[in-house]
Amino acid sequence: MTLLTALVPGTAAAGAPEERVAAFHQALLDGDIEAVKGMLAEDLLLFEDGQAETSLKHYAEGHLKDDIAFSAESKRKLEWQTSWIEDNTATVSSTYDLKTKYKGKCYHLKTAETMTLKQTDGQWVIVHIHWSNHRVKE
Repeated sequence: MTLLTALVPGTAAAGAPEERVAAFHQALLDGDIEAVKGMLAEDLLLFEDGQAETSLKHYAEGHLKDDIAFSAESKRKLEWQTSWIEDNTATVSSTYDLKTKYKGKCYHLKTAETMTLKQTDGQWVIVHIHWSNHRVKE
């Protein structure tokens, strides 16, 4: 059985995969590395900027700290989100308007994100992330 939802920001049901995605972004914003890592599968596959990180360990040793630094001063506005659930797997696709300051430079981006999650022991765990973005011309 497949459940498909299109959400208005702020309407995710408690315990829903969308809530886990929001919690992941909040943990990045808070700089809470352990919380971020706790939401990710050991066999995480992350695609960003044409590159792949193929495990949680790879991501944690790679650009996780940069993602936290990039998120530290960010203002992220959810513009659109849709999700579907089948059995113990969910996919959440979102677009955001993002403004941040990173390494002395200001960024205004439109970002697209897809996360695949699996439910394990009653918790949604992120197994795949794909991020892409483009700069907004102002």
